[in-house]
Amino acid sequence: MQSNPIQQRIELICEKWEEAKKHQLARIVRIECQADELDMVDTFYTYMIGADTPIMDIAFHFESTYTDPKLFSRQLLNELEDIIHIWNNSQKDPRIEYVPIRWKPDYAREKDKNPAAMFVDNFNRLAEEMDLEKNLFAVAVFKTAIFSKEIIAWLQHAIQANISTAVKFLIHDTITAPHFRSFVKEWCVLTTTIPLNLNMPKAMEQTAAMGDPKDPATAYRLTFMKMMNAMTAQKEDEAEKWGTECLSIATQNLSRDPYWITQIVVVYVAMGNDKIRYKKKKETLSYANKAVETAIDAQTYFQNDMASVL
Repeated sequence: MQSNPIQQRIELICEKWEEAKKHQLARIVRIECQADELDMVDTFYTYMIGADTPIMDIAFHFESTYTDPKLFSRQLLNELEDIIHIWNNSQKDPRIEYVPIRWKPDYAREKDKNPAAMFVDNFNRLAEEMDLEKNLFAVAVFKTAIFSKEIIAWLQHAIQANISTAVKFLIHDTITAPHFRSFVKEWCVLTTTIPLNLNMPKAMEQTAAMGDPKDPATAYRLTFMKMMNAMTAQKEDEAEKWGTECLSIATQNLSRDPYWITQIVVVYVAMGNDKIRYKKKKETLSYANKAVETAIDAQTYFQNDMASVL
């Protein structure tokens, strides 16, 4: 069975997560990724709460956006209460060993000068209630709030509120917009970073290459991804090379399957758009004209609405 390049990369993130957990003093774990790896980070977050994954930590996803520090703590607690209610009252997957969680939010520290203290105190109590095995953690995954730089001050307050040794806070950052780089440098003892280097363009090419090697669609998908990756990397000559190869594959197979003409139109449009980046007006117009001409020719191949769509 051919391995899945995406699954391989998720497993790699899992391995990096397990290594990061070994930093016993670290209370906050930061994933640092490329912009094109954000979808994989989000997939990893979902993977953390799956029933059939090797991750045994108990992760809680928080979707609240950051506005006011004390309001944020209350919103997080409201989310947490909803999650616990669903866990205790929903019908479970038979693969899950159900143990009810006897936890209720305590708002006693809402007037604390430390705006993060109320959430930290409650999440610590939750971790204590779950009584996980050694080296397993209750994980608070901040999925949305991290897009606001103001959350840095709240995280600093969270560290000062004494996050439990049984707890990890999980955030993520991009290399191109590193909101938390200075924060983790300042709190280097109590934070740790998971650097990702997943090479997603290669992963997409590997995924595209999966399938029957005798099927021209397999070769086309791989070539198309190489073209798109070259365009993203601003490698003009390489993009044109793979675009020309895409057109060749599609044209060779057009007599067998008329739907290949749609791919010809798509490639011409992509190549024309790429030339706009380099302000090459004549080449842009040339590819645009070829796309239109090919779309008009499609009328000879289709009796349905496909030609008019093109």
